[in-house]
Amino acid sequence: MGVKFDKDGEYHSKGMDLSFGGEVASRQNSGDTGRKKVNGRLNITINLSNVTDIKSIFETICHETFIHARQTAADFKDNGELDHSYLNPYLKKYVKEAGGTVRAYTNAEHYQFAWYDKSSQHDFIETMKTQYPKASNREIVDIINKGFGRTSIKIKQ
Repeated sequence: MGVKFDKDGEYHSKGMDLSFGGEVASRQNSGDTGRKKVNGRLNITINLSNVTDIKSIFETICHETFIHARQTAADFKDNGELDHSYLNPYLKKYVKEAGGTVRAYTNAEHYQFAWYDKSSQHDFIETMKTQYPKASNREIVDIINKGFGRTSIKIKQ
C-alpha cells in the first residue's frame, strides 16, 4: 500500500512483532492473521490473498489489523500469554465450550469487535474513510459487516 515502516511501533517494546506475509492458507478467505510465540515474543503475521483489487486489499488489511491483530495484541499484552484474557466473559465461555478451536477464537474476535470494542470500531471506520471519503458511516459499516456474516456492528448516525 506504499507505506514504509522505519521505526518500532507501540507494541514492539511489549514483546510483539507484526508482519505482512504472502498467500493465505485457505483460499476461501481473502486474509488471515497468524499468531505464535517465538522466544517469548508474539509474532503476528497478516497474510493476504493474491487479489489485485486495491479496495479489497485495503478492506482485508483493515479487517485483519483492527479485528484480529489488535485483539491478539490485547490478549498478549496483559500477561504474555494467548489465553483469551481480553475477551468478554460470555465469549471466553463460548471459546472454551467450542473446544478452543481456531474457528471459535476467530468467531469470538468478530463478536468482541462487533459488540464491545468501540475503540477499534472507531479506528476501523476512520481508516476506511481514507479509502471511501464520500461514504457515510452507515455505508462504511455495511462494508465492514459484509465480512462478518450475521455478526454485525451497529452505529449511531
